[in-house]
Amino acid sequence: MTAVLRSRGAFTILYSGNESVSGHIAIQISRNLHQYFYADSKIVSAASYVAEGTGNVITLGIGSNLAAGRHPNFPIQVGAKSVTVTDARGLKRTYGGEGRISAIFLRPLEDERLELVVWGSDGEGLAQAARLVPMLTGVGQPDFVVLDDSARWKGVDGAVALGFLDHSWEVTPSSVV
Repeated sequence: MTAVLRSRGAFTILYSGNESVSGHIAIQISRNLHQYFYADSKIVSAASYVAEGTGNVITLGIGSNLAAGRHPNFPIQVGAKSVTVTDARGLKRTYGGEGRISAIFLRPLEDERLELVVWGSDGEGLAQAARLVPMLTGVGQPDFVVLDDSARWKGVDGAVALGFLDHSWEVTPSSVV
């Protein structure tokens, strides 16, 4: 996941959903990128975003306010209150439905750029996922992490799924799904 920090240009941070919540978190992520990496970023409403630039994208979403990715059969999909992960054997597992759920994961973009999706079923879920945005290079953080509400007091034990994506953007067999 720290590969997203190797952006070839300014980061674009897209926010959608509850503007006061996701906009505030977008500002916080932008401030952290500048403070820790002296990285430039621009914050844009997802509704007015036009794909451009050479930098990686960080997309914030709440509930069903997340645009579909470029990869049509991407193994991680979000609904209004759930996350579905298709594992290496093709089995689909759905997390959430009741209670808070959040996720952070990578998706491919054109020109070998990356999109880091930070998603929550509600504003508090988004804030919980935003804590996992990488702010340190060289740390072995998984390519995707799905958290339930118990992560607030259990930490990593509140992760219901996590792991890595392979070269063809599929979940690796060693991932915990």
